[in-house]
Amino acid sequence: MKDISLDNDKRDKQIFIDLYGLEDGIVKTLEEVGGKNNLSVERIRQIEEKISNQLKNSPRFMEIAEEMLEDYNK
Repeated sequence: MKDISLDNDKRDKQIFIDLYGLEDGIVKTLEEVGGKNNLSVERIRQIEEKISNQLKNSPRFMEIAEEMLEDYNK
Protein backbone atom coordinates (compact mmCIF):
# COMPACT_ATOMS: atom_id res chain seq x y z
CA MET A 1 0.00 0.00 0.00
CA LYS A 2 2.83 2.40 0.73
CA ASP A 3 4.12 1.95 -2.83
CA ILE A 4 0.93 3.12 -4.53
CA SER A 5 1.88 5.71 -7.10
CA LEU A 6 -1.49 7.39 -7.22
CA ASP A 7 -1.97 11.13 -7.19
CA ASN A 8 -1.99 11.52 -3.42
CA ASP A 9 0.33 13.29 -1.09
CA LYS A 10 2.09 11.53 1.74
CA ARG A 11 -0.38 12.77 4.37
CA ASP A 12 -3.42 11.56 2.43
CA LYS A 13 -1.87 8.11 1.98
CA GLN A 14 -1.09 7.91 5.71
CA ILE A 15 -4.65 8.96 6.56
CA PHE A 16 -6.00 6.12 4.40
CA ILE A 17 -3.54 3.66 5.94
CA ASP A 18 -4.46 4.78 9.47
CA LEU A 19 -8.19 4.73 8.79
CA TYR A 20 -8.16 1.11 7.64
CA GLY A 21 -5.41 -0.08 10.00
CA LEU A 22 -3.20 -1.20 7.15
CA GLU A 23 -0.02 -0.88 9.22
CA ASP A 24 -1.08 -1.84 12.73
CA GLY A 25 -4.26 -3.82 12.10
CA ILE A 26 -6.33 -1.36 14.15
CA VAL A 27 -9.16 0.26 12.20
CA LYS A 28 -9.74 3.83 13.36
CA THR A 29 -12.76 6.09 13.21
CA LEU A 30 -12.96 9.24 11.14
CA GLU A 31 -12.86 11.17 14.41
CA GLU A 32 -9.68 9.44 15.60
CA VAL A 33 -7.84 10.01 12.33
CA GLY A 34 -9.12 13.58 12.09
CA GLY A 35 -7.96 14.36 15.62
CA LYS A 36 -4.52 12.93 14.97
CA ASN A 37 -4.16 15.03 11.81
CA ASN A 38 -5.98 18.14 13.04
CA LEU A 39 -8.59 17.78 10.28
CA SER A 40 -12.38 17.66 10.34
CA VAL A 41 -14.29 14.41 10.04
CA GLU A 42 -15.67 15.68 6.71
CA ARG A 43 -12.17 16.29 5.35
CA ILE A 44 -11.06 12.78 6.37
CA ARG A 45 -14.15 11.38 4.64
CA GLN A 46 -13.30 13.34 1.47
CA ILE A 47 -9.73 12.04 1.47
CA GLU A 48 -10.98 8.48 2.01
CA GLU A 49 -13.43 8.84 -0.88
CA LYS A 50 -10.80 10.32 -3.20
CA ILE A 51 -8.30 7.53 -2.59
CA SER A 52 -10.97 4.81 -2.72
CA ASN A 53 -12.15 6.08 -6.11
CA GLN A 54 -8.59 6.24 -7.40
CA LEU A 55 -7.96 2.69 -6.24
CA LYS A 56 -11.12 1.43 -7.92
CA ASN A 57 -10.12 3.08 -11.19
CA SER A 58 -6.47 2.04 -11.03
CA PRO A 59 -5.24 -0.52 -13.55
CA ARG A 60 -3.22 -1.93 -10.65
CA PHE A 61 -6.32 -2.41 -8.48
CA MET A 62 -6.14 -6.21 -8.32
CA GLU A 63 -2.40 -6.15 -7.63
CA ILE A 64 -2.89 -3.60 -4.85
CA ALA A 65 -5.81 -5.57 -3.37
CA GLU A 66 -3.74 -8.76 -3.35
CA GLU A 67 -0.84 -6.96 -1.65
CA MET A 68 -3.22 -5.62 1.00
CA LEU A 69 -4.66 -9.09 1.61
CA GLU A 70 -1.19 -10.59 1.91
CA ASP A 71 -0.19 -7.91 4.43
CA TYR A 72 -3.42 -8.41 6.35
CA ASN A 73 -2.99 -12.19 6.55
CA LYS A 74 0.56 -12.04 7.89
